[in-house]
Order: sequence, then structure tokens, then C-alpha cells
Amino acid sequence: MIIRAYGNDDFENTVKIIESNQVKYFMPSDITEFSLFLEEGPDHFYVGTLNAEIVACGGFWFPGQTQASLTWGMVLSSSHGRGFGSQMLKHRIELIKKYGAKEIVCSTSQLTERFFAKHGFIKQSQEPDGYGPNIDEIILTLSL
Repeated sequence: MIIRAYGNDDFENTVKIIESNQVKYFMPSDITEFSLFLEEGPDHFYVGTLNAEIVACGGFWFPGQTQASLTWGMVLSSSHGRGFGSQMLKHRIELIKKYGAKEIVCSTSQLTERFFAKHGFIKQSQEPDGYGPNIDEIILTLSL
């Protein structure tokens, strides 16, 4: 997989990623929120391509001088289990380190909590149904 910066021409194919994960990992309203996020032209947002197809995406932002927060990390559902999520996460962590952040915060659900734990993230809190029915909001952190 080749990782590169997101561009406006990537909009439709990037939205297909969240659509492919709808219901299990994302609420229907998330598609609108994600589309608005992309339309704003986010800084620090990347896509992963395989044979010219966008199969993963994710980004980050800085809510504080020494803290980064992950944004909208996901993999096309037909590409789950191929290591693309790990590759995209490692890429973002390396970029965040270059900016001098000391901690990364990740807000995710219980459905992907183990994925982040595998990469060293530690659970800080859990809000039942925080994202919707049966989708808890889990806050995880990674010290750099």
C-alpha cells in the first residue's frame, strides 16, 4: 500500500470506505459528518492506495502543543485483515512524532479497541452507547 496526502479528487473514493463500514463500525449519520470533514480540506489526512484504489484513510490534528488526536482512520471493508490499518496507523504515529507530540489520543469504539491496544494504546475511559446504540465510545492514549 502506498500512503499519500488526501486530495480533493479523492473525495468519492474515500467516502466509499466509510460507506463500506456502515452499520457495523459507523452510524449512518457518520457519513454526512465525514463528508463535511473531507469537504473542509483537512490538514494531516492521508489515503492508502493499492493498485490505484483507495483502500484506507486516516489523519490527525493537534488539540494541544504536545498532544495529537487521530481522526477518521478506516479501511475499506473488503480489505480488512490485510495489514492496511496497521500500516496507516504506524505512518500517522511516525508523522506525529516528527511534530514533537508526546501523546496521541484516540476516540474509537469497543469494536476496534483491541486493534489500538495491539499498537500500545491504553484505555482511559469508556462511555456506553457513546456513539449510538451498542457502540461505546472508548478513549485510548499512546505515550510517545
